[in-house]
Amino acid sequence: LVYKTAKIKVNKDAANFITLNLTVNNYEKQIETLEKDNGNGQDQFGKEKTLLKTAMSNFFNSSEESLKSADLFIYNDKPEELKNYLKIHRHTFVVLINTEGDASDDGLKIYKDDYNKFKMPSTFFVFSTKEQEIKELFKDKGNTEKERNIAIYSNNKDNLHLKFISQYLHQASIFHAVNPYGMPLAATPLVDDTVIGKLRTAKINFYSLL
Repeated sequence: LVYKTAKIKVNKDAANFITLNLTVNNYEKQIETLEKDNGNGQDQFGKEKTLLKTAMSNFFNSSEESLKSADLFIYNDKPEELKNYLKIHRHTFVVLINTEGDASDDGLKIYKDDYNKFKMPSTFFVFSTKEQEIKELFKDKGNTEKERNIAIYSNNKDNLHLKFISQYLHQASIFHAVNPYGMPLAATPLVDDTVIGKLRTAKINFYSLL
């Protein structure tokens, strides 16, 4: 899991990122150990910690069949550090957590300037978007550039991408094959045919009743 921070201190021990090894039992305490960066922004710092606790709760607790551990990578202005990290610590899926703020619920916008600095050809990157069409990062891109990138529609900041990946990978670790279609998720399914049609045309994943 990856999060781009505004106020969390990341430049410790000569590194420009921090990692937390989170489990369903320790994630709240681990997030509380995070320190604020220098300068103002105590309110923002508190909101970021709350956002991360909510995101991790959605990841760990949305289903009995969710993953129970994950690595959280936090950076600020050095996205290339993520690429270096992924070269050493291989992860098939990298899920990008949306940032704190009223207009910060579109991962394709949040990470559009950083993506080319951390992308890896052997890694799936999972984004959450509030848009019903591709407006940012992969707009007007070819299939090769879109390959191994997954966009999931966010319905009112429900962290659907976190819930889905956690449940999907948990089941994949148990069964030889997992069918993502028909998987029940702790989210409100879409019923608007117009929205569903737009998402299908844009090839953005979404949650609806079969």
